[in-house]
Amino acid sequence: DDKEVVAGEKLDFDNNDVILVSGGGSGIAAEATFAFAKKYPAKFILLGREELPENVESLAQLDEAGLEQLRQDVILELKSTHDKVTPAMINTEYDRLTKGIIVYNNVRRIKELGRKVLYLYCDVRGKECLKSQLAEAKSQLGSITGLVHAAGIDKSHMLAQKSLDEFRQVFSVKVQGALNLFNLTKDEPLKFVVAFS
Repeated sequence: DDKEVVAGEKLDFDNNDVILVSGGGSGIAAEATFAFAKKYPAKFILLGREELPENVESLAQLDEAGLEQLRQDVILELKSTHDKVTPAMINTEYDRLTKGIIVYNNVRRIKELGRKVLYLYCDVRGKECLKSQLAEAKSQLGSITGLVHAAGIDKSHMLAQKSLDEFRQVFSVKVQGALNLFNLTKDEPLKFVVAFS
């Protein structure tokens, strides 16, 4: 149909609203959350698969030279615990740390706006993890009034070029993640639900 979609009412948000954003620690979801936080005094629960390193606050202070030293430290640490260290091993560990820095900085930006924000390390495909994390977050911030499902796995190439395993990974985060989020928020006073493709 070529029906025009018209909003039934204007949504407004205040400091009683709690917006849950899967994948909200980085990428476009983090930018959208930051823009929302600039406009509305809501509280935010950000879900992500990046586990923040214990020393993330000090890591976030590193300049370019400090980040290069971090890479060298990663190499030394890996060499002390493995007989053979590959570039893939180095990149995996270094990326884990730098992704943690990105999430930390995005959370900090929202806090600097005076907003309350929690970052929860949780894969949206894990219903039990999600259930316990959301219960804890709601006890701190209140009922969830907005849901944004933006979690995803970046395997950017044509569908015909994806392996079955890659397809399942990408698809499961979007579909199983959506099912889990919708089931766990179905009794919440949601004002809106948004899903990123």
